[in-house]
Amino acid sequence: MHLARTTAVMRAMHAMQAMQAMQAMQAMQVMRVMPVMSSAPGQRRSGDSGPRPRYRARVKRSVQVEIAGQQLTIRSDEGADYVHQLADYVDAHLRVLSGGRRITNSSGLQRVALLVAMQLADELFREKDLHQRFRRRVTDRLVSLRRTLDEHEQRLVTLQEQPKDTPAAP
Repeated sequence: MHLARTTAVMRAMHAMQAMQAMQAMQAMQVMRVMPVMSSAPGQRRSGDSGPRPRYRARVKRSVQVEIAGQQLTIRSDEGADYVHQLADYVDAHLRVLSGGRRITNSSGLQRVALLVAMQLADELFREKDLHQRFRRRVTDRLVSLRRTLDEHEQRLVTLQEQPKDTPAAP
């Protein structure tokens, strides 16, 4: 019983870490852009077939974080709290892989950082695979539901086309 509970807790922790890794990857995008319509909807410029979106970069802020004892400045369009969560997540991985020891030489830090990168990539790939399998199951279910709905619609059409029974003569 204890082993089953421990396994369930580990699975939950792995799923949470994978979600955090995906969020980290999204936060580390170089630049996010939002489409903005260059003219009002329905308004056309001369020689134009319609409004074209133009793009505007979201505002990036600098956030100071500490990872592996090093102060870093991260530019992000996410909030400071979120960037600190990401840094804490990476720093925690570094501490686990370094056995809690402070790494003083750059080659040792680089090695541990590469191992952390591999762990995060593994988490990301596993989460992507899980997401892809979930989407496949949802798509299969939707196809099945659509097929069933089409069959029922066809039955309704068939029933409506049938002549109504005439009452028997008394």
